[in-house]
Order: sequence, then structure tokens, then C-alpha cells
Amino acid sequence: MKVKKINLISYNIEVPQLDGTKKSIPYDVRNSLGEIILAPQLKLNGTRLLKNQKIASKIIDCKEDFILLELGEWSVLHEAVEILDVFGKNDVELIQRILESVDVDVEEKH
Repeated sequence: MKVKKINLISYNIEVPQLDGTKKSIPYDVRNSLGEIILAPQLKLNGTRLLKNQKIASKIIDCKEDFILLELGEWSVLHEAVEILDVFGKNDVELIQRILESVDVDVEEKH
């Protein structure tokens, strides 16, 4: 069975400060992925909201540096990034991690 492997390791982004300087902070990849698939702009009905919440929890609760998502789970992320128009410069790497995630073959457990 093919799955998608997504890197969950935080990366640094530059955030402007009030004094005009920039501060480097870690980008929370796990929570950001969870928020993307629960965004109000997706106009999810109740059934889809609960389905997406299960996937979001799986991602947020993952303790590994990478997560393996079934193609159906990954397609929820893919669909969300195609619909939403709220992304900026700091999100480029996150979006690349979703859209350029690698296929991995895993054995199904019976």
C-alpha cells in the first residue's frame, strides 16, 4: 500500500518586530497542518469536520519527525491547500512538504 511521508520537523521563520527588526522563531508544522484542514474557509459540514479532526489529531499527536498518511488522509491536506488562499512567505516550506511529499510503500497489517 502506498502512503505519503510528510516531514513534521519545525523550521525557522522570520517574524517582523515592532522595532523594525526581525526575530527568528520556529514554525509549528504539526499544528499548522491541523489548522489547515479545519479552516472555516473550507466550509466543512459536520461529517467532514469530524473526519478532518481525526486526521488533524493524528498529525498533531504524532511524536515522530515524519508522519505516514494514507492517500485519502493526504488528499484532505492537498484539497485544503488548493482551496485556501491565506498562505504567505512563511508557509512556502509547509506547502512544499505537503505537495512534494514522497510516496512510501508499506505492508498492510492483517
